[in-house]
Amino acid sequence: MNRSYCLTGVDGTGKTALGDYLVNLGSFSCVFNAPKYNIEPNDRDLYLLSVCSKINEYADTSRNYTMKAIGLFLSLSVYQRRLTRLKRQVKKGESFGILQERHPVIDTIAYVRGTYGKQLSCDDLSALTKVLSSEEAFWLNKQIAGLFGTQKAKGRELIAFLKSIGSSTIQQSYKDLSSIYQYTEKPLVFLTVANAETVKQRFASRQRLEVHECEHELMKVQGIKIAVLESLNIPYKSIDTSSRNVETTGAQINELIKKYEVCYA
Repeated sequence: MNRSYCLTGVDGTGKTALGDYLVNLGSFSCVFNAPKYNIEPNDRDLYLLSVCSKINEYADTSRNYTMKAIGLFLSLSVYQRRLTRLKRQVKKGESFGILQERHPVIDTIAYVRGTYGKQLSCDDLSALTKVLSSEEAFWLNKQIAGLFGTQKAKGRELIAFLKSIGSSTIQQSYKDLSSIYQYTEKPLVFLTVANAETVKQRFASRQRLEVHECEHELMKVQGIKIAVLESLNIPYKSIDTSSRNVETTGAQINELIKKYEVCYA
């Protein structure tokens, strides 16, 4: 492959099933799942992601949008590092055979603007003392300071930054997040989309829903993703999964890949 590809879309639009199908079909060597990364026992990011897991679990059970935003931001802050590592592990010449699931910058902007942003509050930071040990909380603040390049940056600064993602222009938000995430990829984006009824039906079979997994909220997030892609002139193709099976949507993506591989050969 001559370029990289990213599969993104809101929860319930069939990203995981479609990604797995494309790998089984041989279209890609593997799927880079984020933020559910493949973590080994001695992995340098294990501690961070275990802390994120605690924060996300609390956010979902208590319906705390601030905690969910923090968990999303921190887990996606290691996206580029982990993707770069995976590229080194795959066979030489196959690094662009990796299908990236989620776009860290676009996803953060869309979820903050579409569902988390209006409910972000520094008052919710006290919940961290219920979720994390004092050692974990100290380490978390150290991580946040490292991302922002200043020892002053802690929870309140992070909340202020996330609020700015919701209020700044899309261009400025993309620039700021790309800098902090150190995200350098320029993939062709496949955006999975579905209607509200389809998303609702898919959620019905899930035992546990994340705090934002409501079809009405996710339709707003879906619309914002499209607005971000178009505003930034990022090349993308919409893949409607509402009434199509995975074989049909997989074939559609394969045809698009063939066309783009010819263009970029």
